[in-house]
Amino acid sequence: MPDYPQIVILLGPNGVGKTTLGQMLECHFRCRFLSLERFFLDRYASYAAYRANRAAAYAAFEQHVADQVNGQTLVFEEIGLSDPAQALIGNLQRQFRVALVGVLAPEAVCQERVARRGLDSNYPKSPAFVSDTYQRFAANARRYAFDREVQNSGGPPEDLAGEFSGLLPAV
Repeated sequence: MPDYPQIVILLGPNGVGKTTLGQMLECHFRCRFLSLERFFLDRYASYAAYRANRAAAYAAFEQHVADQVNGQTLVFEEIGLSDPAQALIGNLQRQFRVALVGVLAPEAVCQERVARRGLDSNYPKSPAFVSDTYQRFAANARRYAFDREVQNSGGPPEDLAGEFSGLLPAV
């Protein structure tokens, strides 16, 4: 029996489709998707409140993940640029079998997706914010040794299920 990762972290800039992929993976594989952004939204009423408590927010999420690891692979999304995000990833890698998946798409696709989802489902992100995050991710992604890289430029997310074959246990 393969030694599947306990945690899969989908890394990429805003709008690349990490959350959508995580939800798809939960449907197609034996894994559970935990939305990092939903976790933060449920605890902090505004982006400013989250930013003021960022280190504590990441520490709480790390504990939440550790508490959830119980034989079923967990999947969550992250951009991976902030110091607390990098600490989260490093701490989890020291404690668990973690697979890092780079999720990639052209910047124009990311901008369109963020604009389409609007401001109701996530912390608000301006086009300038999305562009800055995209450029910073592109410049810093090499710090991560990705176990897989997935191009998510369009089409239904189910089309990408095969990219995760062998990485996650089948249903």
